[in-house]
Amino acid sequence: MWARCEYTPAFFKSQGNGSKLSAMNESLTSAQIVLKKTSDYEKVRDFFEKAGFTTGPMVANNFAITAPLKTFESHFDTRLESTPQGGIQAIAEEGPSLELQLESLPAAIRKRIETIIFSQPPDFGPFNP
Repeated sequence: MWARCEYTPAFFKSQGNGSKLSAMNESLTSAQIVLKKTSDYEKVRDFFEKAGFTTGPMVANNFAITAPLKTFESHFDTRLESTPQGGIQAIAEEGPSLELQLESLPAAIRKRIETIIFSQPPDFGPFNP
């Protein structure tokens, strides 16, 4: 499951919901939300869209959220940093993690989410010789 992409387009459109996210000179990051039940997609998606994230379509039991780093940091009350492999990780008291802590989310949303995760880029390909 791919969860992290970095974009620097002048304009980024989300899939399916028609919302637009201005990304002028901002680095966008994506994370994958894994739901406990697929029937919770619309409720969780709507919550994140209202919070300023762009959302992707449901694929199996998960979907992507995309926003500038500062949106992730303020919404999840955490600091993010780049990994040596070029991905993103959350910095928690326990140490770096590819998973975002869910405590900052309302209980009604938190109980529907299995995890929110950043994936590392692959160890192969043109950008990782």
